[in-house]
Amino acid sequence: MSDKTRKIFMPIIIIFVGLIITAVLVLAQEEPEQVKPEAYKPLVRYQVAAKSNVQINVSSQGTVVPRTQSNVVSQVGGQIVSVSPRFAAGGFFNKGEIMLQIDRTDFILAKTKAELQVAQAELRLAREKEEAKLAKSEWEKVGTGEPSKLVLREPQLKEAIASLNAAKAGLEQAIIHLKRTEIRAPFASRIRSKSADVGQVINPGTPLGQIYAIDYAEVRLPLPDAELEFVDLSYSGSATKKTGVKLSTVFAGKKHSWDAQLVRLEGEIDPKSRMVHVVARVSDPYAKKAADNRLPLSVGMYVSAEIEGREYENVYDIDRSALRGKSNIWVIDNDNKLYIRPVTILRQEEGRIIVNGGIDDGEKICLSPLDAMIDGMDVRIEE
Repeated sequence: MSDKTRKIFMPIIIIFVGLIITAVLVLAQEEPEQVKPEAYKPLVRYQVAAKSNVQINVSSQGTVVPRTQSNVVSQVGGQIVSVSPRFAAGGFFNKGEIMLQIDRTDFILAKTKAELQVAQAELRLAREKEEAKLAKSEWEKVGTGEPSKLVLREPQLKEAIASLNAAKAGLEQAIIHLKRTEIRAPFASRIRSKSADVGQVINPGTPLGQIYAIDYAEVRLPLPDAELEFVDLSYSGSATKKTGVKLSTVFAGKKHSWDAQLVRLEGEIDPKSRMVHVVARVSDPYAKKAADNRLPLSVGMYVSAEIEGREYENVYDIDRSALRGKSNIWVIDNDNKLYIRPVTILRQEEGRIIVNGGIDDGEKICLSPLDAMIDGMDVRIEE
């Protein structure tokens, strides 16, 4: 075979041999075993439904305000001659303590004059009594018939008695005005503002400052009307029982808390927010009677409030992660299959939902969120 012929047929022979070998290998290969893939079952967490008694608390926030607030007003005029060093914003006074002193000179003189008038009226009354006795005695000696009241000096005696009473009233008024030169705290209080000082000449009715009571403090707490369902309050305005409130705030980097009591429901709905306001009261907000060194609950402080609500019996306290949509949950049956279930929700809170219908004791409630959930879906449960 010539070289030219060999060059033509050799590639053909090589290709033909390769095809034969490939065919033999393909025919000799065993068919692989068909394995049916196992269906994917997601692993889920669950909670077992169990009835219990649950107390529902209501949250709110508010600002501390004084229970009683008054303007300090002078009832007499004159020059202020002394002021207590505590009569300044933030100062404390017990009931009856002197806050300011007005010059007493004019009032002492007025009292002296009133005492003189009382003495003169007493003297006049004594004279009239003696003259009335003398007039009666003389009439009995020389008179005939029935004597007139004027002859017996009865009108003069009545006038003397009235004059004495008026003089005593004038003395009493002078004493009252003298006492009013000492402006005293009408109740245990704290100074909110000061508007008068030593040397100032004031008139009756001049405002001298503003004070508020320290026996109690109050916090107005706004609530949506739907939240009132869970609070023991009468719509007449008063609390139906002693409802506790826990107030708290963070001040100077530390958390502080106070115990309060719900005392009333205010009578109006806020026209802007459409909220109603309940009022919590704190006793001894400035810790005047307390042995501990707790932070005073100062007026103007912003606090959070947790109101003790009603207790509900035989309801289910379910983790909020179980909720799907507005009112559905997924229940796991005994065969570990998922089924959607509509439920009756009494209340939704940050970490839980309170359910009062739609599930039974012992049912498993799915807590794990899945991308796709289908009725009858198989799952694995986390033990």
